[in-house]
Amino acid sequence: MSKLTFTDGVSFDTDGPYRVTQRKDGWYFVGGGMLCPVNSYEEGCEMKRRLEADEVCRAEKTTRS
Repeated sequence: MSKLTFTDGVSFDTDGPYRVTQRKDGWYFVGGGMLCPVNSYEEGCEMKRRLEADEVCRAEKTTRS
């Protein structure tokens, strides 16, 4: 498990699937070992959509090679 804990007590588990979560100081895109602050839930969902689409493209490219 990859867990980040900050001095203010806020912690994130960065393992697992991509997800968007809200904490007391804002919205975050989390998962796949990443933690990225985002401006809104919608921005986090867009990041999730793009990364998932990129993973599909990479998998298709690998199977074609």
